[in-house]
Amino acid sequence: MTAPLQKILVVEDDDDIRTILKVALEKIGGFTVRACRSGAEGLAAVTEFAPQLVLLDVMMPGMDGPTVFSGLRGRPDTATLPVIFLTARAAPSDIARLRALGALDVLTKPFDPMELRARLRTGQRILNLQAELISMREALRIEATHDSLTKIWNPQAIFDILHKEIARAERQEFPLSLVIADLDHFKRVNDTYGH
Repeated sequence: MTAPLQKILVVEDDDDIRTILKVALEKIGGFTVRACRSGAEGLAAVTEFAPQLVLLDVMMPGMDGPTVFSGLRGRPDTATLPVIFLTARAAPSDIARLRALGALDVLTKPFDPMELRARLRTGQRILNLQAELISMREALRIEATHDSLTKIWNPQAIFDILHKEIARAERQEFPLSLVIADLDHFKRVNDTYGH
């Protein structure tokens, strides 16, 4: 399980709604909230603030919510950042269009605090699943590149590293040295623990 949801970025051009959201989030969950009034400000804040979830208004002057969302998805560091759209348009077709973009959820304005809490719980579940997937991916990477007994690089990983180092040495015109060691009586280790 990952750390609990703590940092939320609110990107909303309406001063009243932005203030209500900030106060509500700080009150209901003790969240650290950064509030931005424009899409451009929100995109800039993502790098500095590193939120775990974004509440993003759909209709803003200049850069609208879907454009900001697209910008987030285009960056490796924010490609999977959970985003909940905020919209005054409650038509099913509008909500379906926003969900089709890949947002975690859509919250219609004016919002109910209980509904906001429920959406935040969903965000926490998503963060937990992401952390679990990253952990499993790293475990699989280590399993694929390391010997299970000695925990050192396996032959395939060693050859991959060697090919990269040879290519780099040729590209940068640097010398490359390779040391091969042989352990005496290693047959005893193989006979005792397996190959």
